[in-house]
Amino acid sequence: MICEENTLQKIAILYICTGKYQVLWKEFYESFEKLFLTSCSKDYYVFTDADSIEYEQDNHRIHRIYQEALPWPYPTLLRFKMFLKIEKELKSYDYIFFFNSNAEARMQITEEMILPRKEFKESLVMVKHPSFNWSVLNNPYDRNFHSKAYIPYGLGKVYIQACILGGTSKAFMRMTKTISDRIDRDLKKDVIALWHDESYVNRYLVFRRDYRLLGREFARQRLHPDSECVILMRPKEDYFNVESVKAEAEETALSKNNLKWNHYNLLLAEIIKDKFLTGKKK
Repeated sequence: MICEENTLQKIAILYICTGKYQVLWKEFYESFEKLFLTSCSKDYYVFTDADSIEYEQDNHRIHRIYQEALPWPYPTLLRFKMFLKIEKELKSYDYIFFFNSNAEARMQITEEMILPRKEFKESLVMVKHPSFNWSVLNNPYDRNFHSKAYIPYGLGKVYIQACILGGTSKAFMRMTKTISDRIDRDLKKDVIALWHDESYVNRYLVFRRDYRLLGREFARQRLHPDSECVILMRPKEDYFNVESVKAEAEETALSKNNLKWNHYNLLLAEIIKDKFLTGKKK
């Protein structure tokens, strides 16, 4: 639905930048303010431990929310719990979008390009992972049946990258509550999904068809003259030492059993893929 002048659609943009990730905010904001849904009313909810962020004094639609810097992988694993802090505020919006901190808009993004389409009964917006989806056997779903993110072999056709999550306010908050609850239940059992929040998102969608699937051009990892780039996921390594962030993290509740299961299932996926490819050659 196009944002008419007299009936501006209200968009909430969720953004997390704690610790060293704070340096990514400025370019994100500048690009999205200029290029993302420019005919709509946009509010930015920034979860950060910074005392101040660029442009917050100039734009009353930037809302800084204190969020302590958590050890890896909790900043990504617990993002849905962070969103629930402002559940009351988010209910007043027409659409909600979350973007990874390293996202940068590279071209004009219109309502027709990214909002869920009513004619297709869509209520959510996701993006196809640019590094997978060449074969369902390569998609790195969580195969640990102890996890609430578990997807058994034979299920799942598309692997979603959780760098962009969007949808109507109602659908987005329903997803947020469901996934947050599943993560909490797993943590009580000392289980953390293979790819953290992304694994839970893929599990949430495995039986659903009510989402708009954006192409790889919405999550490019590098610029190439022959490839369209709508949104670039900037290399974080250009801004800080990513490995040091993970290396300095405290030991998590990830149990030895869970590590064993994830390692086992990755090996099993390789065996199944090899047998599948061998069978095709015959």
